Amino acid sequence: MPLRQLYPDHNQADDGEVKIDIVAVHGLNPRSKKDDDHAWDTWRTPSGPAGRIWLRDDLPQHVPDSRIFLYQYNATAVYGKDRSTFVDKANDLLEDIRLEREDAESRPILFLGHSMGGLLIKQALINAHHNPNYLSIKDATSGLAFFATPHNGGDEKLVNFGSLAAKVAIATGFQKGDDVLEVLKQGSIFSDIMHEHWRHQLLHYNIVSFCGCFDNVVPRESARLGMPGDRENVVELKADHSTVCKFGGAELDQDNLKRVRSNIKDMYKKALQRIVCTRTMVISTAAAFSLVPAIMGVTSVNQFVGRGDELERLHEALKWTGERRTAVLYGLGGMGKTQLSIEYTKRHRSDYSATLWLNARDETSLKQSFQQAAYRILREHPALAYIKNAMASRELDETAEAVNRWLDEPRNDHWLIIYDNYDEVRFSGRQGTDQSVRCIAEGNTTISGQSSQAEAAGAKAYDIRPYLPKTDHGAIIITTRSSTVKLGQLIRLNLWYELLRKERPRGPIWLQEITKDEINFHAAMRVLCELGLVEADPPNKESGEDSRGYSVHGCVHAWMIHVLNTGVDEEMSRTAMRCVALHIPSNEQQEYWMVQRRLLQHADRCTTRTATDAAEEEDTWMSHRLGILYYDQGQLGKAEAMYKRALQGKEKALGPDHTSTLDTINNLGFLYYRQGRFKEAEAMYDRALQGKEKALGPDHTSTLDTINNLGVLYPL
Repeated sequence: MPLRQLYPDHNQADDGEVKIDIVAVHGLNPRSKKDDDHAWDTWRTPSGPAGRIWLRDDLPQHVPDSRIFLYQYNATAVYGKDRSTFVDKANDLLEDIRLEREDAESRPILFLGHSMGGLLIKQALINAHHNPNYLSIKDATSGLAFFATPHNGGDEKLVNFGSLAAKVAIATGFQKGDDVLEVLKQGSIFSDIMHEHWRHQLLHYNIVSFCGCFDNVVPRESARLGMPGDRENVVELKADHSTVCKFGGAELDQDNLKRVRSNIKDMYKKALQRIVCTRTMVISTAAAFSLVPAIMGVTSVNQFVGRGDELERLHEALKWTGERRTAVLYGLGGMGKTQLSIEYTKRHRSDYSATLWLNARDETSLKQSFQQAAYRILREHPALAYIKNAMASRELDETAEAVNRWLDEPRNDHWLIIYDNYDEVRFSGRQGTDQSVRCIAEGNTTISGQSSQAEAAGAKAYDIRPYLPKTDHGAIIITTRSSTVKLGQLIRLNLWYELLRKERPRGPIWLQEITKDEINFHAAMRVLCELGLVEADPPNKESGEDSRGYSVHGCVHAWMIHVLNTGVDEEMSRTAMRCVALHIPSNEQQEYWMVQRRLLQHADRCTTRTATDAAEEEDTWMSHRLGILYYDQGQLGKAEAMYKRALQGKEKALGPDHTSTLDTINNLGFLYYRQGRFKEAEAMYDRALQGKEKALGPDHTSTLDTINNLGVLYPL
């Protein structure tokens, strides 16, 4: 285990007496030093097993109810590759901590980080914020102590930050041309910790930044986060970059240790106070913000059948993150949106402190539902004066405001609200986007950040947004049969003549018939429109030179798959994939990006509906083509997955030295280069070059192109 327990002795420790965990993380290894030696010598003096390590030999006397860990890892590998390696190592740190705290997830944590180790701690807390498996670690973190960590004083420029990090590498013996130095100089691996949202997260912690007055690597201004004075205590020690966190018996060292010890002891006390406050808050929250589970105003079916996929996606969309989560269930009337919501609340009632069911059919019904909710709240919590006063006024608007005030309470953050049957829609203005929204339909879940407007006919149409809680916590489900509720991205599968035509020669008979010519295609689509299965799209500039398209509503598409066809037809899926792959234009084609953008939704659907392997030769070229599409559209993660699928299939079907295999290898090189993963790019280019020299000869234009790619890479 990379976490080494320093105190108390692991064999004698009684975890029942431990109140706080302290984790110390070292920075970049000196070039000639072993990982294990550096992990320990960062905190001890003199170096070597005989040295004194203050974390074990001094600190426990002042923080007696703590467990103190030292984290040991290969820092050269972490900081010398790319952003994904850095992020993965932060996850490794989180996992090692989680394993040590399986029976004590809420126990406060203090992190101590020297130099670049402080950056790894920050990345770990960012990862924990976005990963439910590690969220308890982020929530339990109380204090952060940084020793000469290169924060750059809060400067948000990556270039400046990268230069400072590279300066640390030079101080530890790395030279120009070393991977560590070159990667750090770019600064891109630290992009997450430069974002403004991370600075907001910092406000939750007690922070002390130690700097050395003799430190020429990370001077005082760079060793501070630049937080307000009450959020960050900046303490100067009489030390350089290396000695800022190691203390021997000399008078100067003891003076430094006294300052460090005092600040850590202060964080320790605040963490203990947090335990008391948390316990009180939990009791208070349970008393003030819980409601007995009840679904009022709707009737559930006796036996709910199927919909396992939709329930899982709904659960994933509403999973606790500490922030607002909103899911929109949309579909035609009678599709089972309400029953799906009821079943979800039954299965996950223990996840929520309170569940409110609101009839959103019209404004009057919604306000009456708020009144019923107020009755429930007041019945179980009669001391809530503002709910009592609102009920006494008999004003529906005032009651709705009082219920939302209750939902907006900072500690009331585990509720679920269902706004059912919001079908008559009218959005006033353009500010209609909720970044937390996910839309669930036809077997797909997407996150949208697009703004929208919707206008619905009828006197009952209204804007639901003023009736949503204003806070950024809690969970919301909205059910609607209106496709204009675009709080999240509405998925509509679009078909057009040119998309299907290229597959005609080898496609099934029905496809050959409807793509015989454009007149036949539109005639067939007209029949589907009359049956209400598809809708004709209005003319669109983004269609480019292609013809207008037809959209299949998400819920209708789900019905086609799960009812009409009772599942996914693998051959139909491959036919669809061939249509998409054949229609992907070259980036030399005029306005190619318009067609590519139009194909993206289909590509996404094809990759999830077909087998994940590409063992057959036919599948390999399709995966390769989809890789090109994703690459051109900047979706590099998906492009890499497609190229790897194609490469696996080509190596098996064609052999490792086939020119088609080498083309995919070369494209992977391009992709890695674009991501800044230069070592991996070099490996791909080298492999492609060896194969092309063997298959095509050293003077072939394709071979020379690969040599040129390597030439561009080497100066980096």
